Amino acid sequence: MPGDYSGIPDNGTFPAPDDTAPDPADDTTPQSIDGPFFTSGGGSSLAAKPAVKTATTTVSGDDTDACSVTEKSITYNRTSACAYDDITISAYDASNGEYIGSATFSVRLSVHTDTNSATIKEEARVALLSTTAAIETARFIFNAECRGYCSVGTAQWAGSDTWTKGDSHTATYTRDLSWDQAGTPGIKGDITPYWKANASLNGSPTINDAIAEKDPLTIRCDTKVKTTPGCVFGWDKPTYIMNTKKWSAAAAHAWLMQNKLPSHFGLKGRGEPLKYLGDEVMAPSDPTKTQRAVNRDTICGRTLNNFQPYLPVNGPGTVLQSASDTVSCDEIAFAATYQSGGTPASIGGTNPVTTNGNECVQTFVGKRSDGSWYIDLRRDFPMPTWREGCGRSSMSSRQNSGSMGAYGGANGFSVKNRLLDGDEYWLDLNGFTL
Repeated sequence: MPGDYSGIPDNGTFPAPDDTAPDPADDTTPQSIDGPFFTSGGGSSLAAKPAVKTATTTVSGDDTDACSVTEKSITYNRTSACAYDDITISAYDASNGEYIGSATFSVRLSVHTDTNSATIKEEARVALLSTTAAIETARFIFNAECRGYCSVGTAQWAGSDTWTKGDSHTATYTRDLSWDQAGTPGIKGDITPYWKANASLNGSPTINDAIAEKDPLTIRCDTKVKTTPGCVFGWDKPTYIMNTKKWSAAAAHAWLMQNKLPSHFGLKGRGEPLKYLGDEVMAPSDPTKTQRAVNRDTICGRTLNNFQPYLPVNGPGTVLQSASDTVSCDEIAFAATYQSGGTPASIGGTNPVTTNGNECVQTFVGKRSDGSWYIDLRRDFPMPTWREGCGRSSMSSRQNSGSMGAYGGANGFSVKNRLLDGDEYWLDLNGFTL
């Protein structure tokens, strides 16, 4: 068909694959939590003279440093969380309620999970920032606790937890948490960590604890991804970064579908994250098969009425990387997602096809005479509307399977991030563009 009817930018041209390109580094950019870290505990009448009560400061969620030491913040990624805040403890005369004085502490809390262990390590670095004139000594009292099937280890202080006026030392509190169900195979469980802070000023006790507890800092542990237990911050949405220099054909197809189709398939800033389809989800249409397998068959099944390699006798066809390479079917969204065109709406599929992958946008990856590669529409299918719910491309098997090599497998993205059914994640093409 003459002319450019595809709407594909720059004729779909992109660099040929670079077999030597290293895999990109993991994206550990944290997410932020707005609001205060500590909030005051329940009311209690003043008793001792002088007694104390707590006040809190609000922190901003704008900071993006996972464990900032200069800006107040609460941030977390898949395996780490950090909160940095000041807390002021004030003393009042129990007999008349008159203000006596206060001490302000800085608290930098870090929490680290392990994707290959049921142990969570917590550390709080505490320093006295200031005291008012009447306060001679200030002892900081801190406790890391948890709810759920969890245990807390012995708390330890490195450095004194008590400061005198003008003292500028930093003390470090450490405590381990552990998931108690680590020995049970095939399960998952949540741990809710929380923290209590108070103080003793001039030897007088605190009557109210300041409490810190944040839903996004809920820790999920499992023995489902593999028998070795591991834990993550389950609210985090990790990012899979494709090696788009090495697997540029698969990247071209993913870029085109992310940018041209309304679902945007995990494109951060424009679409919703991809939703992981666990391998334990069986297909309603055939309970002997996983839904993943049915998705693959639905979109890319090699039948006369479904996918056929694009190798026309006359004109351009699918480019292969070697004599041993073969043509395969690449699908967007991935078979192991709820966005796959094969996932039925009855179990949460968002883009179900009516029959099969012939309803997707149909492309192929070819090679120009100058050595550059390109993606274009197949000539044996109608022109797309660009409102389709999926993409299907005839491309090199090496490119197709290789592009997801860092995703699956024993050390791949899905295992490293301990993805479970329903987890959301982003797909990043590492700067690739058509």
